Amino acid sequence: ASHVEDMFASLRNHVLILSRDVAMFDACRNFVRTFNSIYFESPEWVDAEEIRGKMQSMYSSPAYLAHPLFKKYGAPSTVPAEKLLPEMPDGLLLQYFYIHDKYNENPVGQKIKYDYNDLELAYNSYHKKYHPFIRDLISSFGYRDLLFVAPEQGTIVYSANKEMHLGTSLATGPYSTTNLAECWRQADTAGGRGRGDFVSIVDFEHFQPSYNEPSAFIGTPVYD
Repeated sequence: ASHVEDMFASLRNHVLILSRDVAMFDACRNFVRTFNSIYFESPEWVDAEEIRGKMQSMYSSPAYLAHPLFKKYGAPSTVPAEKLLPEMPDGLLLQYFYIHDKYNENPVGQKIKYDYNDLELAYNSYHKKYHPFIRDLISSFGYRDLLFVAPEQGTIVYSANKEMHLGTSLATGPYSTTNLAECWRQADTAGGRGRGDFVSIVDFEHFQPSYNEPSAFIGTPVYD
């Protein structure tokens, strides 16, 4: 029991330190700020509905459905893929530019290796700057992922692992009833009350975007 308590105390302290790190603060602020300009800055050929169909096909493909973790922890949800996609164009395009095979050629489960593309997006310039550092950070500490979530609307504006919850809203989207959403709600509520030292820890449950692998989440507000 004491080892478990020590582990969670260490996690809590590390998350608090990360939230106060200048690089992490800048990354969070810039990803939140530039997320809302992705659709506006996208090339003229972009058709959101066409891209929605391409992402739906990707998440229905054998390459995605045959991920070994699905075999270990249970089959993917029977909810149609189109209902699991981001509602807003910015989130949808974020998935397309950073997850779809057209840009991120890394196989399913290894999308984290992707650093940037050649599109002239403000978001892309910050991803190129911060993602390699964040990837090394979570690898060094053994974390499954690192997320930045916008306050109030709960949009996941960055995911190091580049999985299908990227760009969705934890307030209204397909994962609003998950333990990740509960972690965000607790941290967001505490942040709104000025509790910068608050840390939310939510227990394990199967998490569909991580191929049903049991996932726990820990989060804290990031303050300016």
